[in-house]
Amino acid sequence: MHRIYVSTVVKFDTEGKITPLWIVWSNGKQYEIDRILSTQIISSLRPGANGYRFHVRILGQERTLGYDGRRWYIDVVD
Repeated sequence: MHRIYVSTVVKFDTEGKITPLWIVWSNGKQYEIDRILSTQIISSLRPGANGYRFHVRILGQERTLGYDGRRWYIDVVD
């Protein structure tokens, strides 16, 4: 498995909750996130930072969208 880093459009609410709305692939193509199936707070590789892992559905396919505290990525199985 490896990571593909993507641009991501997110919404932050007044409580600080992060909701990813769209991902933008490296070729500029945008994909709407149909549904967030689950959310996990994870430890980031950066000291003292937390990240997030979202299990999402995009175009009917389930994917893992992650945020390491600095960048957004999609986990891809080789």
